[in-house]
Amino acid sequence: MDWGTAAQWAGTATAMGLGVWAAFARKNDKALDDVEQDLKGVQADLRRVFERVDGVESRVAKVEVELKHIPTKDELHELDSKIMRLDAKFDAMLDKIETLISQYERAEDRAVQAEARK
Repeated sequence: MDWGTAAQWAGTATAMGLGVWAAFARKNDKALDDVEQDLKGVQADLRRVFERVDGVESRVAKVEVELKHIPTKDELHELDSKIMRLDAKFDAMLDKIETLISQYERAEDRAVQAEARK
């Protein structure tokens, strides 16, 4: 039995017990009618409370499902490390490309100068 059901039973039993006690204490029809009205009010209140509890339980279940898909701290750290390594590799590639461009430009200049001497 979960806590919600136990609380509902406990609330209903308490309301009924108080109502019966009040009815026997007064020993008249008016008291019994008052107890019946009180019981109906308590039952309505309990229904509203448990509807809200059910709503909260469903919302918590949805959050739990979403949390299963969120990466952990270790996974985020691993991803960050991989991105940093990629960044370093790209920087190294850019240096090599700049070197190749410089070499190409020098070779082009030499070719132009050699053509001009002929």
